[in-house]
Amino acid sequence: MLLTKSEKAFQVINYFILAIVGFVMVMPVWHVIMLSLSDANSIFHGGIFFWPRNLSFAAYRVVLRDALIGQSYINTVFVVIAGTAVNLLFSFLIAYPLSKKDLRGRTLIQYMIFFTMLFSGGMIPRFLIVRSVGLLDSLWALIIPTAVSTYNVFILRNFISNIPVSLSESARIDGANETYILWRIIVPLSKPVMAVLGLMYGVGHWNSWFECIIYINTTARYTLQPILRQILFTMSTIHFFAHDPELTNAGMPEVVKMAVIVVATVPILCVYPFLQKYFIKGIMLGSVKG
Repeated sequence: MLLTKSEKAFQVINYFILAIVGFVMVMPVWHVIMLSLSDANSIFHGGIFFWPRNLSFAAYRVVLRDALIGQSYINTVFVVIAGTAVNLLFSFLIAYPLSKKDLRGRTLIQYMIFFTMLFSGGMIPRFLIVRSVGLLDSLWALIIPTAVSTYNVFILRNFISNIPVSLSESARIDGANETYILWRIIVPLSKPVMAVLGLMYGVGHWNSWFECIIYINTTARYTLQPILRQILFTMSTIHFFAHDPELTNAGMPEVVKMAVIVVATVPILCVYPFLQKYFIKGIMLGSVKG
C-alpha cells in the first residue's frame, strides 16, 4: 500500500521520537554497565561512559569473591521460581471462581478481597504468624506470606471473564468438570496474562530484601539482595579499605556500586525479552472489563 507524503512524514517523525525515547531509556543502563567495567580512576574524569575506560574487572572481583554470593543466587532462584509458581497457582484458584457471575456471594467475596488492598495487619502481626507456624528462618517465609496479590487477582479475574463462556459450556456438555475446564481450557488460554503476572511476581521476589532481613536469621539462607546490601555497607567503611590492597583506590567504592547494580538487575532483565510479546496484551485484556 502506497503511503501519502503526510503519512511518510508522520512515520519518520514517529520513528525519530521513538529512537530518542529508546536512547534516553537505554543509555543510563548502558552507562552503569560501562562504568562498572572501567578502571576506578576513570570516574574522576566524569562524563558519559559509552565504552569502558581502561577495561577492568576489579569491581566484579570484589563483588563476586564474597563466599555467600553463589549460595545467595541459588536461594534467590529458588524463591523466584517456587514463589512465582505458588503465586500463579493461588491467583488462578481465586480468580477463576470470581469470574463466574452465578457464584453465590460473589460481590461480598470480592469486597472482602478488595478490603485487603486498603488495609492490612501490618508487619508485626505477620511476623508473629510466620513465627507461630514455624516458617521463621526458612525460605518459605519469603513465599507463603505473599502467596497472593489482590491487584493481580483482579487482573486475572477480568482476563478470564473475557474468555467466551461457550468454551466452558461446550466442555461441560462433553462431561468435563470445573477442574478439567480450569487446567485444560482456561489456563492454556491465559498464557498472555500468566506471562505478565509471572513477570510481576518474579521481579517482586527478585528485588525483595526487607522480608529476608526480618524472617531469615541464618546468613547462608540470605537471598541476593541482602548480600549485595551488606557489600555496599562494607564498602562504606574505612576499616575495610585499610586491610584490602585491592580497594585502596579512592574511586573503587563508586565502581563497585555500579557492579552491584549490574549483578542485581541484569539477570532479571534478561527474562523480559522472552515475555515481551505477552506483556501489553495481557495487561490490556485483563484491565478493560470490570
